[in-house]
Amino acid sequence: HEENMIAKFLRFYSKTNKNSLEPSGLAIQPFTRDIYIISTVGKLLVVVDSDGKLKNVIKLSPAVFKQPEGIAFDSAGNLFISNEGRKGKGNILKFAYSQN
Repeated sequence: HEENMIAKFLRFYSKTNKNSLEPSGLAIQPFTRDIYIISTVGKLLVVVDSDGKLKNVIKLSPAVFKQPEGIAFDSAGNLFISNEGRKGKGNILKFAYSQN
């Protein structure tokens, strides 16, 4: 099943403008099975459902996300995004899971 999701992502990625989306991390939300793709280039968070359909593209604020590189979920569904420092300290931001 995981391999099928990766194949769907690769099909989606091949249809996008590669200059604006260069994924640096990928994670699967444990409850919805949505695929979350983080891209430092373009400062984007892309969400694709488990059927490979694009659900959302979120432009990340450069003031908050200096250099988003990593993405992960914990078992409670909370989202974590790590940022490299870029002339400062890196950080990990936590976004609490909400069913809404």
